[in-house]
Amino acid sequence: MNRFKNKQYFFLGLILLLSLFIRFAFLGPIPPALYTDEVDQGYNAYSILKTGRDEHGIFLPVSLRSFGDWKPPLPSYLMIPSIMLLGLTEEAVRLPSAIAGIGIIFITFYLSKELFKDSSSRVKISLIASFLLAVSPYHILESRAAMLVITALFFLELAIFLFLKSPRKPKLLILSSASFALTFYSYYGLRLTTPLIIFALFIFYRKFLFRQKIVTVISIFTGLIILSPLILGFINQPDVLFGRAKTISVFYDQGISLTQKELITQEYPTQSPLLTRFFHNKLYMYSRNILSRYLSHLDINYLFTTGDKANPFQLPSMGLFYPPEALFLLLGFIALIKLNKTPKFIILIWLSIGILPGALTFITPASNRTFNIIIPLTLLIALGINYLFQKINRHFFLSFILTVIYMISIYSFLYKYFIIIPKDYYQWWSYNQSQLGKYIAGLKSKPKNIIIFDQTTMIYPYILFYEKYDPVAFQKEAQRSYLSDQSGFEHVTDFGRYIFYSDQNWQDIKQSMIPDSIYIVPKEFTGEKDYGSDIIFPNGTKVYQLIYNP
Repeated sequence: MNRFKNKQYFFLGLILLLSLFIRFAFLGPIPPALYTDEVDQGYNAYSILKTGRDEHGIFLPVSLRSFGDWKPPLPSYLMIPSIMLLGLTEEAVRLPSAIAGIGIIFITFYLSKELFKDSSSRVKISLIASFLLAVSPYHILESRAAMLVITALFFLELAIFLFLKSPRKPKLLILSSASFALTFYSYYGLRLTTPLIIFALFIFYRKFLFRQKIVTVISIFTGLIILSPLILGFINQPDVLFGRAKTISVFYDQGISLTQKELITQEYPTQSPLLTRFFHNKLYMYSRNILSRYLSHLDINYLFTTGDKANPFQLPSMGLFYPPEALFLLLGFIALIKLNKTPKFIILIWLSIGILPGALTFITPASNRTFNIIIPLTLLIALGINYLFQKINRHFFLSFILTVIYMISIYSFLYKYFIIIPKDYYQWWSYNQSQLGKYIAGLKSKPKNIIIFDQTTMIYPYILFYEKYDPVAFQKEAQRSYLSDQSGFEHVTDFGRYIFYSDQNWQDIKQSMIPDSIYIVPKEFTGEKDYGSDIIFPNGTKVYQLIYNP
C-alpha cells in the first residue's frame, strides 16, 4: 500500500515539476507584453505597497476603480509580496498567477480523488486530470498572465474541494466558506457563479448541513464577515459590486431592441399589433439570445479548433483544448453515466452554472469569463481517457498512436505559444503601449511636457509602471474626467509632465504647440512621412513619431 502511495505521489511530483517549468520559463517576456489589465493591477499593487492606497487614493480598497472597470482587488493584493521581492517588474506581476495555476493543478488531483473515490481507477483519473491541466493551452494561457480568473478559480476549486471533504471533517465547512467568500474579491463573474454553486450544494447536501447546524451557522457567519467590507463598499458605491457588468451585459446591447422594432414594423401591416408583439416580445428575444450565447461556449469548433477570438485570449489556429480531447470528452460523458450521483451532480452543475457569466454578455464566446469550466471539462476528458484505455489496454499499437497524436498536439501548442506568438502575434498583448511606456521611461532627458496622442489614453498605466512613478505624487497630480466612454472606461487627462489627447485634431494642435515639449503621435495621425523622428521598437515596428518643440 505504501509503495502504491509513493508511486502516485512520485507521478504527481513529476506533473507539478512540468507545470512549474512551463509556467515559470520566460515568464516576463512571454506573453510578449503586459496587457492593460496586468499593468494596471501591478501598479495598483505597487501603490498599495508604498502608500496603503490605490491609484485613486482609496485606503485598502475593496475594489479597484482603475480606469472605471472596478477590478476586484485580491489579485493585486497577492502581487504585493512578489513586488516586494522582485520590484515592479513583469515577472513580479505574473508570478502570483503562475503559482495559483500550479495550485489549481495540485488541488485538482485531490478533488478528483474525492469525486471518484468509489472508482478503482480514481488515482489514475486524478493523475490524468492533473497532467491535462499541466499541458492545457487554456490553463497555460491564463496562468502565465496576471488574469483575474486564475486567482478566482484557485479559491473556487479549493472551496468546492473542502466542501466535499466536510461530511467526514465538518470543520472544513468553515474554511470552505472563507474560500467561497474570497472568490468575490477575485473576479466579477464569480459573483454570479459562486452563489449559484453554493445554493446547489446546499440543496444536495441539506441533510448533512442541517445535522451540523452549529458548524453551518459558523460557516455562514465566517463568509459574511469576510464579505462585510464588500457589502459596505456596495452601499456607498454600487459599482464596487457590479463594476463594468452593465456595459457588457446582453441587456445593454441595443441590437435586440432594434431587431424587435424592425420585425414589428415589417409585420405590422399584415398582422395585428397584439399578435406581432406576442411573437416578438423582449422576454422571448432576450431568452433566445442568451441561450444562443450560452451554447456557443459548448461549440465543438470553439473548444477544439478556433478558440476565443478576442485579445489577448486567442491562440493562433487552435482551440482552448487539444483536438484529440474532443473524442475523450464524449467518452467522458459516457463514463460519467456509470458513476454515482455525487460526481455527476458536481461536474454537471459546475459546468452548467460556470457558463452563465459568459452567456449574459454580448461578447461571446468568452473564454476568460467562463474559465472556471476548465475543471469540469478536464475531469470529463480524464474520465474519457481512462475509459478508452481500459477498453484498448491490450491494443498496444492503437494506444501508441493516440499517445503520439497527443504529444504532437502538445508540442505544436508550446511552439506556437513560446515562439510564434512573440514573433508574429505580439499585438494581441498591447505591445505598442508597453513598448511606448518603456521608451518614455528610458528617455534620459525629459522636457517640461510630454504630450501623447492616444485614442484610448490607456497608455498612462504603462508610464506609471515602467517609470515606477511615485504613487503619492500620482494620487495628487492625476486629473480625470470621470466620464465613462461607451465601453465603460474612464480616462486620465494629465499628471505631472504628461498630457494625454484623445480626440483633438493633430493639424490644429500643430499650429499652437507648447514650448519645451515632446509630442508623441501615432504615425497615422500626422499624415506626414518626414516629420519628427520615428520611435522604433525592438521588433522593428514604427508606430509612433516623436516631435520636439524647443
